[in-house]
Amino acid sequence: SDWATQNASESSSRVLEAYLRPAVKEASERRKALLALGEYVADMHASLVTRSKTPEWRQARKVASERKRELERLERLYAAVDSVGRKTPRGSGHLSLADTAEAKKIASEAGGRDHLWRQVTILKRECKM
Repeated sequence: SDWATQNASESSSRVLEAYLRPAVKEASERRKALLALGEYVADMHASLVTRSKTPEWRQARKVASERKRELERLERLYAAVDSVGRKTPRGSGHLSLADTAEAKKIASEAGGRDHLWRQVTILKRECKM
């Protein structure tokens, strides 16, 4: 208390009321808000985990995977169609004989290349979803 008077410090009751109690109250409210947020995130995670184990979710993942593989095949096919008639074919690696034949057929059809490009574009959009 001598130190407090010598240094013109506020009284302990004033420090308690003006600073410590409001700080404790604010910390308590922050803690409650953080706990509520944590509970919300935990509930959301639990819901997602539960949903991801359903047959519908597994089927959706399977369909998405198949679409991605089809997109990759069509992109290779498009590259092969693009290179039909070139002396040095580009980008047609990893094509089966059936796909190579399909690329030649598409290249020979009127509008075949454009139709294939539309298919590729649509699948790209679907794969982004």
